[in-house]
Amino acid sequence: MLDSNFRVSRMKEAGGSSDLAVLLLDVVLGHGVAADPAGDLADAIANVARSAVVVASVVGTAGDPQGHAAQVERLEAAGAWVLPSNAQAARAAAMIAERTAWAAAQSEKSEASRHAVRSETPLALDRRDRIAGFLAKDVSVVNIGLEAFALDLASRNVPIVHVGWKPPAGGNLHLAKLLAQLAD
Repeated sequence: MLDSNFRVSRMKEAGGSSDLAVLLLDVVLGHGVAADPAGDLADAIANVARSAVVVASVVGTAGDPQGHAAQVERLEAAGAWVLPSNAQAARAAAMIAERTAWAAAQSEKSEASRHAVRSETPLALDRRDRIAGFLAKDVSVVNIGLEAFALDLASRNVPIVHVGWKPPAGGNLHLAKLLAQLAD
């Protein structure tokens, strides 16, 4: 939440993959996080949105220092479909995936029925086929930060790698600046 470099690098890597069909992400606002998290991610989102669906939510309020409305605008301008909550974003991604799976099943019936059932553009067909292929694979998760998420997934037998991370100085910007001065 403080440094978007890791997310950007992973999004660039994923954007170059033919397996990526949907990117679901949260942008977190508040004190102790990046000054412009959506701006930090915008170029990577735009890159991914050329070949995959990007679904996002902004976790925060109008009173957060980053400006909730401005963050939503930046994400949408980059090509993300921004929904009001992370629960809605997750459901939307699942619905896209479900429709993609249905479309992929229809395409297997026959080439003739494929064209009769779906009239989308070739790009939309390709994207949906890739989403269905992606969802047919086993899920693996990299969790950064809150260990409770990792433990919950592990209890459900989801392969997970947990990276313990906490913001410098517990997220206190003043103390973080003082620590940075000490490091210099």
